[in-house]
Amino acid sequence: MSSSAHPLVTDKAQIITHQMVRVLRLSLDRVSARRSAVLFEGSPRIGKSRCAEFVADQLKIQLPHVHVMLHIARYREPGKRQSVLSELCLSEKIKPAAHGVDYLEHLLAYIEGHVTGQPAPQCVLVVDEIQHWRPNDYHVLADLHNYLKVQGINLTVIGFAQSEIYDRLTGLQAVEHHAIVGRFFTEIIPFRGCRNVEELTTILAGCDDNSEYPVGSGTSYTAFFVPEAFAAGFRLVPLAGLFWKAFDGSVKGKYVNNLPMQHVREAIADLLLLIAPHDSALFEADEKLVSEAVRRSGMRTFCDVL
Repeated sequence: MSSSAHPLVTDKAQIITHQMVRVLRLSLDRVSARRSAVLFEGSPRIGKSRCAEFVADQLKIQLPHVHVMLHIARYREPGKRQSVLSELCLSEKIKPAAHGVDYLEHLLAYIEGHVTGQPAPQCVLVVDEIQHWRPNDYHVLADLHNYLKVQGINLTVIGFAQSEIYDRLTGLQAVEHHAIVGRFFTEIIPFRGCRNVEELTTILAGCDDNSEYPVGSGTSYTAFFVPEAFAAGFRLVPLAGLFWKAFDGSVKGKYVNNLPMQHVREAIADLLLLIAPHDSALFEADEKLVSEAVRRSGMRTFCDVL
């Protein structure tokens, strides 16, 4: 099977990181406590979008009685009128074909239909790129929250945002929209990328042992690229120190000890692609190969631009 379709190459790999586990644990806690909202803020490309998908999927599995919705907030030019409710309906594939439909009532009926009969009806809205929402969107969301509350349904918002979310908070505070601030902005938790060599080791171990491609094959990501070397004992984990050294020399600013996961994934894929043609029981990777893989990932260029 061609390596070009491999999940590491196509960015479809689901590598569970320390941050993903941490955020899921915090999200489960906030949902159980029936909180109004919790927001996670972090720099671009450190894995927030993948984490949002992971959290939504895991909440559906671990809390089957809770209705979970996943939404990606859209950027809108200032002054452009677009209902956040219509966007939510579009995300859920329930946007009505008829004109003149009240989107709030339509979404309320949809949510009610999924939680009716539950002893403690609850809905979770996971929103990626929530910094794109404008002040009015949060007022509309508050309306949704209030109407659901009347029906005995609790709504928890779990948002993933870039640093612009603090500008949104400051703007709402400046115009004294205290109710909105109190409901949706009281808990903003930092989200980080790969922070140290121990976390990187866990990621590499996932490629060595806790992954599979093709599905059902029992073949790990590492074994797929270098089956002979893998059978002879080759693993990525012992290269964690070399990877960290190369990454550390490529990052700067807000990405120091905060590696962007997209480039970590690319570096791992690049290394495996580099060594695949040389697969043998005697193969050994060295610092030069690891450094070249990190260079090809574009980590330094990305950090230089930002």
